[in-house]
Amino acid sequence: MGTEIFSFLIYPIAVLCLAATVFFWFKIVPILGGPIRAYLLLAVGYGISILGLAVLSYVNSYATLTYLIQEGYYTEAERSLYLPRRIVGLAIVKLVFVLPAISFIVVPLTARLIKKSRLTLKLIALYTLASWFSVSLLGWLVSARMSVDPFTLIYVMGHLIYVMGHAATPVVIYGVPIPLMAFLFLRKA
Repeated sequence: MGTEIFSFLIYPIAVLCLAATVFFWFKIVPILGGPIRAYLLLAVGYGISILGLAVLSYVNSYATLTYLIQEGYYTEAERSLYLPRRIVGLAIVKLVFVLPAISFIVVPLTARLIKKSRLTLKLIALYTLASWFSVSLLGWLVSARMSVDPFTLIYVMGHLIYVMGHAATPVVIYGVPIPLMAFLFLRKA
């Protein structure tokens, strides 16, 4: 299926990301009322991100497999055999890219905003928009190098809008839950 290398990489990446998350979050544990409450908040944010990853992987895998069945590559009877494998494979591939982004960007930024008492909905929205534009630009630059005619203005604008549409979902699903949970938690405390 092509995900074997990602399955092998997920363990060291997960351990490295867990260590980084604990390191960055440990600095604000006293502010959040102790380690149990602080890490419970972080676990809820990660849980929401992982749930979003599972739902997104299911939707993408189901749509791809439906297309492949319509094209005659698979039969409808094979759906129950291949769909779970595709979901797990896609989730593993996404985890390899999502965990470092959350652990080395979202968690330290959220911790810094909490430490400076500047975590507001306005700043969460501002950082989400900045992340969306950054991910969109990076995705556009990577995919524009592989295209046929990237130099016409209509093509450039159309492709950028297309990439921006696809970049919005991951940024919201993976980047927003942790700071949003922290904001909601700090408002109640």
